Amino acid sequence: MRKIKFRGKVIRTLNGHLRKKGEWVYGYLLVDEENDKYYIADDVAWFEGIPVGSFVIGELYEVDKKTVGQYIGHKDKNQREIYEGDIVRDFGFSGKEEERIGIVVWDDDLSFIGFAIESIKGQWADEMGYWWEWEEVEVIGNIHDNPEYRRDEK
Repeated sequence: MRKIKFRGKVIRTLNGHLRKKGEWVYGYLLVDEENDKYYIADDVAWFEGIPVGSFVIGELYEVDKKTVGQYIGHKDKNQREIYEGDIVRDFGFSGKEEERIGIVVWDDDLSFIGFAIESIKGQWADEMGYWWEWEEVEVIGNIHDNPEYRRDEK
């Protein structure tokens, strides 16, 4: 079974170990839609018979919603988890001749598949973005720590 987890950059620590603002945390995503706040908890347990929203939490962090990204369920060639918003690179079918760089994105048009690679450098064929062998790419950063790759700043 695929583990659904998220990452985000800390705004503030609500309980548990103090984390610096801007530090990455990983775990379960909790959304307070009424107050437009996003949280990541390292441990959440739901119990049958308890009303929805009742849970036990380990450490809890408020995170910047713009930095939240979902783990796509795959690791790169270095066994690093791949998240939405990561910048990935590979060298195409011909080895080191054709460097390609792209951003891992959720594609609503591909909801039956979900995650795709949006091209930044080199040619990622549309079909390859979602049929790709994820274990052949390498995570080289993310759009939050490497703002020069953000789509909205081009």
